[in-house]
Amino acid sequence: MFLDLYSGTGAVGLEAASRGWNSTCVESNPTAMRALKSNAKRLSLEVSVIQGDALAFTRELAHPFDVTFADPPYDSDLQAIFATLLEQVSEDRPGILIFQHPSSLVLPNPSPTLGRGAETRRYGSNSLTLVR
Repeated sequence: MFLDLYSGTGAVGLEAASRGWNSTCVESNPTAMRALKSNAKRLSLEVSVIQGDALAFTRELAHPFDVTFADPPYDSDLQAIFATLLEQVSEDRPGILIFQHPSSLVLPNPSPTLGRGAETRRYGSNSLTLVR
């Protein structure tokens, strides 16, 4: 199961669905939500589309996702969002967190004593931090 938080127009979540993942997209912006639904329909992809706050959605999860991808708006408190999402990736809720952020932002490394390590991959001005 693939969770795309802050989905925007759905590029990442729809790509996951096109590759066979059971994909859920969460977006709060009504304009982006309309585009996401339109894109899914045009591509004939079955995805679950949730309009609402991404962090509130993660707090309500009844089941873990195998992969959680988050690309919050860069003007958000990215440190706080990352910390909140780290709480969702734990031994009782295993999975991979992929967090997109500006390359200039240094995120705290999760505690290796908790069995979590982070790896950051830089792609120009953007980076992906992966936590397993």
